[in-house]
Amino acid sequence: MNTPAVAHARAQLTEAEAVAAKERRAQLVAQLRSTRSELRTETRKLEKLKQTIFTGQAALENVLREQQMYLNALGMNAQRKPSCAELIPADPEVVEWRMRETDLETNLARLRARRAQLPNLELLRVEGVQLAQHVQQLMYAENNLINELDGGVGVVPVGGVFAPS
Repeated sequence: MNTPAVAHARAQLTEAEAVAAKERRAQLVAQLRSTRSELRTETRKLEKLKQTIFTGQAALENVLREQQMYLNALGMNAQRKPSCAELIPADPEVVEWRMRETDLETNLARLRARRAQLPNLELLRVEGVQLAQHVQQLMYAENNLINELDGGVGVVPVGGVFAPS
């Protein structure tokens, strides 16, 4: 039954579907634009965080190495303690030994204070993992939007634990 009313209804339906498809495409393009913008921002944040962690790790290693040097020096200085230190505290050799001891302890305290001011690398690493996961989710979302706009089947980027070797 192909009456003029049916033909007119089909034409209106086809036109409505075309308008809806056009609106959907515009929504997807806007969503893709937003996703790509967020992806760029989050990727920059991730790179900056990686650099912060890298420099923080290097600074921590330097402080720990210096601390170990001072701890070793304190141990060696303790072995050089004059035998008369408790009996004759004003002896020039004892005074010199105590000054060395005080200097080493002061420097060690300074290094401990510097270490306490370093960023908490474990928290930064946890934040980095979360941010990397968010970036990965944005990459998947971007890929899915592009595939939907192209009318293709969703192709997931290959990677991770189950990537083919």
